[in-house]
Amino acid sequence: MPIRANLLSNYPGFATRDLAQARDHMSRLFGATRFEAAQNGVERSGVRANILRLNEVCLIWAQFKGPLRLSFGEGSFVRQYFTVSGKGRFSAGAQSGEISVHSPSPVIPAFTPVDLEFEQYNQLVLRIEYKALKRYLGVRSVRI
Repeated sequence: MPIRANLLSNYPGFATRDLAQARDHMSRLFGATRFEAAQNGVERSGVRANILRLNEVCLIWAQFKGPLRLSFGEGSFVRQYFTVSGKGRFSAGAQSGEISVHSPSPVIPAFTPVDLEFEQYNQLVLRIEYKALKRYLGVRSVRI
């Protein structure tokens, strides 16, 4: 089955075949505290990410065709990882498990560090600021 075109291609983040640049972009744009990938895998297929920021909601499309280990520190947002192709594992607080096409990660609570390992992946990440989610859910519960 062919991989669909990047769903967020109109919202550039970065694309590089340089490992040091990939680490820098992942750290600067997404707060990655660890980015481990084989140099030859990065040079061969590159690392790509696109970002759509909508005030307090952010959608991220990320793609890499090789083994990858990532870590992210505590964030002021909840997040969920949806894999379009590939598979991997996550660990966040007391939660851990597999991420695959048929099994996204659970919603990762705000202020929870995350560790990820992938064989290869195309994924969509949803991030929602905790304060905005709390505000929205508070408004919804008042209306019910």
